[in-house]
Amino acid sequence: MADESDAHRDVEDVPSQGGSGMHIHQPKPASSVREFLSEIAVIAVGIAIALSGEQVLEALHWRHQTEAAEVALHHEISDDLTNAEERLMLAQCAEERIKTLSDALRGPAGPWRGDAIEPGEVNHAVLPQVYAMRYRPWLRGAWDTAAVSNTVDHFPRDRLAFYVNAYRLIDALQDVQNRELDVRSQLQPLAYDQDLDRSQRLAFEKDLAELDNWSRLGMLASQSLIENIKRSDVRSQIRPDNSFLAEQLLTFRRELGACARPPDATLD
Repeated sequence: MADESDAHRDVEDVPSQGGSGMHIHQPKPASSVREFLSEIAVIAVGIAIALSGEQVLEALHWRHQTEAAEVALHHEISDDLTNAEERLMLAQCAEERIKTLSDALRGPAGPWRGDAIEPGEVNHAVLPQVYAMRYRPWLRGAWDTAAVSNTVDHFPRDRLAFYVNAYRLIDALQDVQNRELDVRSQLQPLAYDQDLDRSQRLAFEKDLAELDNWSRLGMLASQSLIENIKRSDVRSQIRPDNSFLAEQLLTFRRELGACARPPDATLD
């Protein structure tokens, strides 16, 4: 019977399938506490390096994400800023129009002579209207995307506060515009000749008062958006489309007269 030591040969001498000896390193137990602590330290350093590398990659990822998101936000807010300055161009026209209609409604009951605004760049409606304001889409898609992806959580605190305030004003302007359109439709019958009794005139006067409130809120929100951008550290990255605004001003003056004018509050 073969000796037991021959039956259990050292694995280092076991031949591989290819015929050559396969060397397997077997860890040796630490011979001292110092050696054990040294091995633990090597493992800890390796883990720390791996974790720090992962953190660096994550930081680079979020840096790229925030930079791309802010570029999109600046383009979007620039479009909304253009809308705000365009709205302010028509603020005096809106105020004068509301006053003209109100003065006429306070006249004696009886025949009402329709007072419609001609269709054009300002008044895009198919039916004749008595009140005109340039209505535009107020954009917030880039902000929604940044919020859903949690990119906003990686913005600097002051920058995040600016974006939050800016989009609150943009949402307010969208709401004002929607409500203006609702009231404008209620006033639309004033575009036609008809008989109006005193109660009908008072009802239209109430609609005009509501329209006046929304119009003023729209003006204040537009001015606040401009001032908010002026105070931000990204002011140089957010610019209105001045060439477009200059063209629009000429169109507004041609259609509505001298009431259309450059806004007092602008980014420049």
